Amino acid sequence: MIDPKNITNYNRTRVELEEFLLFAICVAGKSSSQIAPKINALCAEAKDCGDTPLEYLAWMIHQGELLGVLQQYKLGKYNTLVQSFKDILNLNLRSCTVDDLEACHGIGPKTARFFLLHSRPNQKFAVLDTHLLKYVREHIDPSAPKQTPSGKRYKDIEKKVLDNVQVDNWADFDLGVWASYAK
Repeated sequence: MIDPKNITNYNRTRVELEEFLLFAICVAGKSSSQIAPKINALCAEAKDCGDTPLEYLAWMIHQGELLGVLQQYKLGKYNTLVQSFKDILNLNLRSCTVDDLEACHGIGPKTARFFLLHSRPNQKFAVLDTHLLKYVREHIDPSAPKQTPSGKRYKDIEKKVLDNVQVDNWADFDLGVWASYAK
């Protein structure tokens, strides 16, 4: 079960890890408090069928029913999510890299880093959401954008954060910034 206020867990079961990746993909650009219950309900439906979340989605894809399931849970971004969910089916969630995740349709640098940072210990990434970007503008670079950049710009800003912020645990830092700046 996803709890947006307690998101870091380095000891997730397979089911929990799959659920967390689905949450990470679906929450991009949306409110965590709105997406978490929807993902929790979707994953509960999978469990009721005796499947892991990704097994359930694979079955829905095979049956041609994935779009209907996404619409049932009002997850939005339907075309993107259908392709994202197809692409993640073959990932090893315990060993995939940022590049592996970003190769999946609809998963950008922020989502990839968010998933890895909060599911594996000792990761060093900057999840450049609007909250961290506000922190960056206030403490590191006033010219940082308000919205998550992509490509080289993302990597340049991430490097500034990693070079200028000294923390022991980047997941804790990410959550602290989120808690400080979230409305």
